Amino acid sequence: MRVERLCLEAFGPFIQRQEIDFSRLEGRSPFLIQGPTGAGKTTILDAICFALYGASSGGEREARNLRCDFAPDHAATEVCLEWSLGQRRFRVLRRPERLRPKIRGAGFTRQPAEATLWRLDDGPAKILASGWAPVGEACQELLGFSQEQFRQVVILPQGQFRRLLMADSREREAVLATLFQTGFYQRLTEALKERARGAAEQIRQLLQAGQNILAQAEAENADALAARIDALAEDLRQNQDARERLRQAEQAARQALNQAQAQAAALDELAQAQSAAADLAAQAPAMDQLRLALARAQSAAALEDVAQNSGQAVDHAQKSADALALRQGLEAKAGQALQKASEALEAERAREAERQSARERLEGLAALEKTVAGLEQAAADLARLQQEAQAAQQAQTAAEDDLAARQAQAQQAAAALERARALAGQLDGLKSLAQQTARQRQDALALAELAAQGPGQTRAADWAGQQARDAQDALAQAQARRDELLRLWRDGQAAALAAGLAPGAPCPVCGSTNHPAPAEGEPNAPDQKALEAAEQTVERARQALADRERQAERAARDLVELRRRQEELRLALGPLAEESPEELARRANEANERLAQADRAGQSLPALQAAQVAAQGALAQAQAALLAAQASFQDLARQTAAQRALHAERAQNTPEQLRPPGALAQASRQARDQLTRLESALERARTTHDLASRDLAAAQAARAAAQEAAQEAAARAALAQAELARRLALAGFAKEAQMTAARMEEKTMAEGQRALQDFAAAQAAAAGRLARAQAAAASLSRPDLPALELAANQAAQALERAIDAGGQLAQRLRQARAWQDELGRLTSQVATLEQDHGVIGRVAEAAGGQNAMGVTLQRFVLATLLDEVLEAASRRLGRMSRGRYALRRAVDRQDRRKAAGLDLMVDDDHHGSQRPVSTLSGGESFLASLALALALAEVVQAHAGGVRLETIFIDEGFGSLDAEALDLAMAALIDLRDGGRAVGVISHVEEMKERIDARLEIIPSRRGSVARLAL
Repeated sequence: MRVERLCLEAFGPFIQRQEIDFSRLEGRSPFLIQGPTGAGKTTILDAICFALYGASSGGEREARNLRCDFAPDHAATEVCLEWSLGQRRFRVLRRPERLRPKIRGAGFTRQPAEATLWRLDDGPAKILASGWAPVGEACQELLGFSQEQFRQVVILPQGQFRRLLMADSREREAVLATLFQTGFYQRLTEALKERARGAAEQIRQLLQAGQNILAQAEAENADALAARIDALAEDLRQNQDARERLRQAEQAARQALNQAQAQAAALDELAQAQSAAADLAAQAPAMDQLRLALARAQSAAALEDVAQNSGQAVDHAQKSADALALRQGLEAKAGQALQKASEALEAERAREAERQSARERLEGLAALEKTVAGLEQAAADLARLQQEAQAAQQAQTAAEDDLAARQAQAQQAAAALERARALAGQLDGLKSLAQQTARQRQDALALAELAAQGPGQTRAADWAGQQARDAQDALAQAQARRDELLRLWRDGQAAALAAGLAPGAPCPVCGSTNHPAPAEGEPNAPDQKALEAAEQTVERARQALADRERQAERAARDLVELRRRQEELRLALGPLAEESPEELARRANEANERLAQADRAGQSLPALQAAQVAAQGALAQAQAALLAAQASFQDLARQTAAQRALHAERAQNTPEQLRPPGALAQASRQARDQLTRLESALERARTTHDLASRDLAAAQAARAAAQEAAQEAAARAALAQAELARRLALAGFAKEAQMTAARMEEKTMAEGQRALQDFAAAQAAAAGRLARAQAAAASLSRPDLPALELAANQAAQALERAIDAGGQLAQRLRQARAWQDELGRLTSQVATLEQDHGVIGRVAEAAGGQNAMGVTLQRFVLATLLDEVLEAASRRLGRMSRGRYALRRAVDRQDRRKAAGLDLMVDDDHHGSQRPVSTLSGGESFLASLALALALAEVVQAHAGGVRLETIFIDEGFGSLDAEALDLAMAALIDLRDGGRAVGVISHVEEMKERIDARLEIIPSRRGSVARLAL
């Protein structure tokens, strides 16, 4: 990762927006971050961590507490970071939650937190994540570091620089696995464990499945199941023999029943044939009547054409008579219309005098057009001048009002300038007051927090002391138990030797042949393993005691330190120590508000002075505008009076009724409209008279044609009616109504014919059926069908029960054999899986750390990589410690209760010994931590696929080094230039300021700190 650009505003001590372009360093490493205490050096590191993870670099300050206390209310706290991973570039922006002034109205409103992450490769920026938590998660996924790991490897804040050096194997494994991206080995280990667990689970499931099968079969074991299968096979064979006997008996009973049913059926058929013949005989009279009706319907159908022709002729004669009557009426109406048109034409011809008068009126009005036009122009000019004079008068009034307003504004601007000058004069005193109240507020908050921690610290100290005393008692008990077991073991050894003595034989201990008092041991003497276990218990109790004593000492120191800090704060606050933090906060807020008001007043002085000058200029302009408006109004008043006299003169030469605007035009339109109406009425009367004459001639011709057609239609109707009467008589119908009543539809007649034919066929079939039934039923008597059916049903039921029993036996036999086959298959699978599990389980245990060293597969790989890192770190540490120290990985497992494989030791060349890194002094541990951090950056970047560490920040620690060690540490930092990595160092050591020319200077001021790169 390389930090390229950092922008921050209203963040920490930075009020104004600051932009730091780290790319300008161009490989100059190390670079120094310098400035006085409290200027904001550590805030730079806080801003980087805050942008990526939403928290400070030390993890001690919350996001909402990172806002600058002196930033204006409208300014948003913002951090923007641009960084790269290889060729990929990213930008992340964060704004924490804050209170901002409302847009409308007084008061404040809560502005929610914002966060966005962009990808800045070729093309437009692409949003990768948005939202406070999602952006942090996306940055963690890209970098591969959690927030805690980032502080251990990239941002090394005060008090946490040594954490990676002093971490245990498990914590160091998490950091190294992220750096070297060795998650594959962890996933491989988990996959092996999962496969082993899966195989074991499969074996368990298969064994359980076998037990479930035996439980379903209600068998104790596979042999019992086999015996049951043999018994079921024998039962099934016996059932098959019984079914064959029952099947023969059922067939005999069914045959007897079938014969009896045939006899009964023959007797039933005879009865039904006799009944059918009787039914047909009863239907014969109705069939005779149907036959007669069909004959009359056929005769009526033969006369249908003649009757239709007669009816059509009569209808045509009636319609011709109706048409003649209609034409006669139209002829009479046409004569009446011609009479009216003639009268109207004569009336219009009589109005010729009116038409001539309208023509003369129109010509007279045309002669007055020029006179009336001159009067209208004069009236229009007069109205325009009157309107302009009114507007000029309004402008004069507006100029007077504007002059009064400008005078008031000039007075207000002078008063505002005077107030601002008075308030700005109090700025220095208010700044001192604001700083004092802010310090008092912070001290009060700190005192309240310490007071809240007091009871907890006291309880922690008491609890730690009690734990130490309990550990002391446990150690004493363990030692007493060990001593007692040792005594018993020694007595047991003496008794064992005594048991082997023989009179006259030398003692294996003293060599004497006399054995006056052989030792007698305890019956339950402990063995060597029991002694070793007791010794281990004593050692664990001793270690526990040391841990508890260290914890008690730390708790006591923490309690003393807390009380000392409380006393310092009380002395600093004095009488204000009794005030509540809320009251001091209120006073601080009031002081800040007064200071802000004074500051705003001072800043506004130039603007207020400019506003006063502008108000004076506007006042002069308003006075000039008033004079111009007055002159314009007077000139327009004179023009209006002259135009009013001209209008009166022209009005005297125009008739009074034509003086109004548009009166002449309206009178001309009225005269023209009257002449047009008179001429149009005459033309319409002539046209109407011509049309009425033509209509009367057409009506007379149509009436003559209709009269001739009516006479011809009446003659044809009389002939058609005579022909119909003659044909009815020949067919046997007295009149036309009888013929109509005898008619049938074709469908009805066809159905009647089919009914006669079907009846004849049914009579023939019934006669044949009756003859056959009488022949078949001769000499037959009716059998006892219920008894025969009962016997057949009983035989069938017995056979069915036997078949059901056989089916059940067969099903039970098939199920038992299926269980037996499934048991065999499961047994085979269990044998195969047990063989596989034996191999996979051992490999998974070894990869998971269940080995002599307690080292997992991933930790084994990381140990190899850590050796490479430690080799590079030892080269630097050797130069920085003048060849005394080198870092090594602990090979022996120090504590079997903890994960091992990545513990660190230090080789001390002066003493020729190897000891834990925790024994290094403060300056020595700083050099070792620096060497480890630089080596990590070098080795990780050298491994393909690892995380590139191209920027590292170190906050303090160089002050613990002597001059020579500082020279060596500086040389190690300068060596990084060739690798292209940048190391940012925060330090107050003067020698470092003199040796590092690339600097990021943090300069405090009254308006907030300023960040500036000095190259």
